[in-house]
Amino acid sequence: MLLAEVFAFLCKLVNLFKMESKIETLIKESISLAENQFKGENNTQLFERADEEFKDLVQKGYAHKRGNNLLSISDIKSISKVVFNIH
Repeated sequence: MLLAEVFAFLCKLVNLFKMESKIETLIKESISLAENQFKGENNTQLFERADEEFKDLVQKGYAHKRGNNLLSISDIKSISKVVFNIH
């Protein structure tokens, strides 16, 4: 009898985690509506084309993606520099 109760409890847990919450459903519906709203818009198509061209330039090495391109402290220390203290 105990094994059957444990199995029933586990089945309830599995079903509980499979259910989508109302918030998830609303978010999915909102995303779907936004996609449909902007799908045929000219500005959206221009942006997507520009994004593809930029990805191509990054792949060819002509451009870099934005972000933190600074050297880390350990990388700075590994670069050998000769510094003269001239006054």
